[in-house]
Amino acid sequence: MGGTKSSGKKPTYEELEKLYEDLQARSTRNIILQQELISLKDELDQELNRFRLIQEFSEVGLFQESIQDFATTATEYFIQAFEQPHCLLAEYQPDDDRLRTLSTFGFSGITIPGCFTISRLQFREQEGFLLSQRPGLKQQLAFLFLEDALVAPLFAPDGAFLGMVACGQQEEDQRFYNPIDPKDRHAFIVMATKVGYLLHNFRVTEQLKQEIEERRKVEKMLEAKAADLLRSNAEL
Repeated sequence: MGGTKSSGKKPTYEELEKLYEDLQARSTRNIILQQELISLKDELDQELNRFRLIQEFSEVGLFQESIQDFATTATEYFIQAFEQPHCLLAEYQPDDDRLRTLSTFGFSGITIPGCFTISRLQFREQEGFLLSQRPGLKQQLAFLFLEDALVAPLFAPDGAFLGMVACGQQEEDQRFYNPIDPKDRHAFIVMATKVGYLLHNFRVTEQLKQEIEERRKVEKMLEAKAADLLRSNAEL
């Protein structure tokens, strides 16, 4: 008995070409989707690492020995968390309405003034922003030579202005760093808020220590006067 012949019709060249195009389009969509998922995962990993560093700073910063150690630690964590090469942390001095440089990172070869003036009107709201969005502020910070930066004010828990932080790129850095993502300003103000609150706590603690020390001096002075008085009475 002979073999049974297939009754199916062979696809035409046009049908094969259409099938190939469909498979190629599906494969391309899968590759694009895979790339998007990888990019999304990388972005999520970056955000998780950033907030891990912010949380870690909250614990590490709390136990620094001095304001200077705290400021140095803060700038280092800003650099790590936001992956930028330069950072400035400055504290507001209400006595002369100026900002005092507390700590810097990555400004080798540049002279950073110990104090500088910036209008507090630049920081009317507790929010982060890009330096490129504020030409006036960028001009006032021209000594940093920053092309763009994440900038945020520092506030005390009661809303008092405490200072500012800037973290960003100079012109030559832009060959090696991606442009700053405006979305990063939200995480930036979160960390700046933590820095402001911790700085406030340091200053309050410092003031209490000074008051305690002054009280001890007064007590010792009174004790010495009392001892002198007792000696004088004993001699009479």
